[in-house]
Amino acid sequence: MRRLTTVFALVAVLAMTMSPASAVESDSPMPSAAFNSDVRAVAYDGDRVFVGGDFSSSRTTNGSYFNRNYLAAVNSSNGNLLGFNPSVDGRVLALETHQGYLYASGEFRRVNGVSMPRLARFDLETGELDEDFRVVPSALVYGLKGSGDRLYVGGQFASIDGVQQPRLAAIDLTDNSVDTDFRPVVNGGSVRDVDAAHGRVYLSGAFLAMEGNGRWATLAAVDPDTGNLDRSFDPQVRALIRKIAIGGDTIYATLDARGGTLNAIDLDGKTKWYSATDGGIQAVAVSGDTVMIGGHFEEVCVDRRSGPRGECVNGTLADRRKLYAVDTDGELLPFHPDADSVVGVWDIKPHPSNGSFAVGGAFMTFNQGQVFQRGLALFN
Repeated sequence: MRRLTTVFALVAVLAMTMSPASAVESDSPMPSAAFNSDVRAVAYDGDRVFVGGDFSSSRTTNGSYFNRNYLAAVNSSNGNLLGFNPSVDGRVLALETHQGYLYASGEFRRVNGVSMPRLARFDLETGELDEDFRVVPSALVYGLKGSGDRLYVGGQFASIDGVQQPRLAAIDLTDNSVDTDFRPVVNGGSVRDVDAAHGRVYLSGAFLAMEGNGRWATLAAVDPDTGNLDRSFDPQVRALIRKIAIGGDTIYATLDARGGTLNAIDLDGKTKWYSATDGGIQAVAVSGDTVMIGGHFEEVCVDRRSGPRGECVNGTLADRRKLYAVDTDGELLPFHPDADSVVGVWDIKPHPSNGSFAVGGAFMTFNQGQVFQRGLALFN
């Protein structure tokens, strides 16, 4: 079933007009529920932030512990752990809230004792698993994006719900079936993230080509109705891109290679500017005029230039462990929370209205070990 692409343009305009002007006033995360292992994904629904990852329990701000297997929810205004507590039997890798539902993907096979391999959804009002939504991918899903009456999914799969559609597919949410009109051709590797704006569906990851053409690898755009490659978007980047985020007419792409860069890319695919680090970048989010960036780096190149091993070419660098922020022109901001861990940050999402951010990762402390906040950090 084909859809009108004008829906994408309308959504993009609304998102730009509703974005807060600025974000991130404190280097310290607010006190909130913490988790006993990595948080891989976060997603907002109003003031609720849903959390997915490797964890099996949560520690509240008063020191109490509660079982939370791979999926949980926290009140982002006060940091309290919420009652949402489904029984999930494996790691959660991606989360998306859309049209009254929470979508979760990962390595799980069963949810609440029900066979629900790799992809599930929950009613946002009741928290209950929707057992009528059963669309089974053949392998992992890394990226989820709801837009209109579709859910776009990207990953390693060769088929979904029995339909051969490798790496990128669309689910028609009017009947919870695979949309067989959407037929992108993604060659090799995997899709790690998906987003939708500007009358396009953007995909990033470690894929090798689109429609057999290696000119389009790791980052591309396709028609939202047909999946045909949009050749007018020609970014020419060649590195693993774990996450993308869209702010206005800019696509922010995280390059995770020797060192890392955040590339700000225009609608033709040209890089407007980039911010370089001494380690890979794994997460990005934009809210108003603030872009927050996370990964496993220690330092950021002040002049935004790096060499082949991530070194700053003129030696001018700033200490920014695992997390930092720039403005939408790429200028480094003072934000300096100083997170620990080797892996660092896995995911960042902006609050839908107030300019704050939720950050998920492998960290345990901030501010040179002075602030304990494991797995989840909420910045206002």
